[in-house]
This record gives sequence, C-alpha cells and structure tokens, in this order.
Amino acid sequence: MIRIVCVVLIAGTGLLVVYAEGLYWLAFWNLLPLVLAILAIVRSGDVRPSLSATTFAGITTLSVALTHAAWVFDWGGTQTGSSTSGLVFLFSPIYSILLATAAWAVTKGIERLGGRRNATQQGAPADAGKPRR
Repeated sequence: MIRIVCVVLIAGTGLLVVYAEGLYWLAFWNLLPLVLAILAIVRSGDVRPSLSATTFAGITTLSVALTHAAWVFDWGGTQTGSSTSGLVFLFSPIYSILLATAAWAVTKGIERLGGRRNATQQGAPADAGKPRR
C-alpha cells in the first residue's frame, strides 16, 4: 500500500512539473529526480520499501513539488521577480537529489544502528543478564 501511495504522489508531482514547464528538454531534466525516487521505491524490499528509500523519495518529491508550486503560483515573486528566475530549473534537480541523498544517508545510518542493537538482543534469552547458579 505504501508503495502505491508513493508512486501515485510521485506521478502527481511529475504532472505538476510538466504543467509548469511544458514538454521541453528542461522538463525531462526536472523529472530526473522523480525517476530516481520511483526507482528507490520500486527496487527497495519485497514487501514494503525501506524507511531510507521512502525518505529519499519523499524528500526528492517534496523539494521538486515545492519548487514547481512556487513557480506556478508565483510565491514571493518567484516567477516574476527576476529576469533570471528560470535558472531555478537548472539547479533544482541537483539540489533535490543532494538533499534527498543526505536524508537517505542519515536514515540508513539510523536503521543500521537500530538493526545492530536489535540483532544482538534477538538471540539472547530473557534472563541473559542474570547470573547462573
């Protein structure tokens, strides 16, 4: 279920990108982070995606969606405030991938620390801390 919801949200963000930019080569550049997000969701795990993959996809999708929503709705003069405001579409994919990769690394580290601690506790008997007589 999580996988389906993630893919639907990523596809909706892709439609927002196409709506904001039209079907030009720059739109394909801005769709690249969303393709990576879908790959992270689809390829991670058999049953449900891992927390780190979901974090990567969520941060990527959120940053792309906020950038394009700011452009479409002209929040704070994003579209009309500068003659070079369109340059945001050149750097936005790079920034969103870098931000999502950093969030993925932090989440993956937390998952591994939690996994090691749980793995050592899983094999131990309940009275492992008590002295034996």
